[in-house]
Amino acid sequence: MGIERSAHIVDRVTRLFAADTQSFKVSGLRKCYPRPLLLRRSNLYHLQRLRHNCGPRPQSNLDKQLLLDLAESCVSLYTDIRRHAQSAGESATKVIIGARPLVIPPLLKAFEESLKANDYKRMKGAMYTLLYGSLAKTAGRDWRYAPSLIRSFIAASTADKPSVQKLASGALYHVMDYGRPVEKMVILNDNLVRSIAPDEDLLGLIAEKREKLQRKRDLVERKKANLAVELVELAKNSHWKTASRTVTIIVNLGLRFATIAPQSLLELATIGTIDAHPGLRGLYSGALVAVRTPPLLCCVRLTSILAILSHRTTSHVSARN
Repeated sequence: MGIERSAHIVDRVTRLFAADTQSFKVSGLRKCYPRPLLLRRSNLYHLQRLRHNCGPRPQSNLDKQLLLDLAESCVSLYTDIRRHAQSAGESATKVIIGARPLVIPPLLKAFEESLKANDYKRMKGAMYTLLYGSLAKTAGRDWRYAPSLIRSFIAASTADKPSVQKLASGALYHVMDYGRPVEKMVILNDNLVRSIAPDEDLLGLIAEKREKLQRKRDLVERKKANLAVELVELAKNSHWKTASRTVTIIVNLGLRFATIAPQSLLELATIGTIDAHPGLRGLYSGALVAVRTPPLLCCVRLTSILAILSHRTTSHVSARN
């Protein structure tokens, strides 16, 4: 309805737009796109509205039941049913408000049950739906689900099935990103903010919102630190393939610029540098270097830049001097 679907116009336009805007994306700064890109973005939004027939809509009881049925079909034993359900679920979650948090818990439960039963077909369905679509970012940002997803992913990495191993290898970087620290600094133009600020006094509301966000960030960071300690124990007593996947995740979870790494992580990285397996030795050596050198100081060039800027992250992000 409203757009020719077989040519995949929206997908092609989206990929071209993402490639052309990549050079304008700078962390912490406002994206000043040139006018031609702004016009292309407007056209892309229009095409997306045509494709989905409307904007986001509230979730009804029927929608809820249909979404749960789709989630169940995404982990079906039959390949064709899984593929069609995953395609339909991907489209549905983009237009129904609250759809992603609704379908993630049953998919996670199916993932965990398939691991216990060695049910590779349902395992592949759950992995693909959770880690290869729009649910991947939602599950990684919401730390009610992320710890279970990370544990299940590591367990699936040991499955004796080439297709499952291929899925695990492709999703590794997505899972690694789940442990990255939350962005704590954004540079804003005060004059620009004042120009759009309402007349009423909102300082109390802003302070309340900031406090709420800070509590949420602190809770997430505590969960990440606890999971890092848990995974350290797993890496100590596991097969080298499991340990290699686990260590890459631990480094992102356990190392922060403002805090000291856990004692168990320090011991693991130190002892691991003389491990018998050459691949693990390299990973543990890299982890030890990361422990000794905070993430913001990972290279000599960046170290010299921070020295010039008096180690002020604000100056570095705003590109001063």
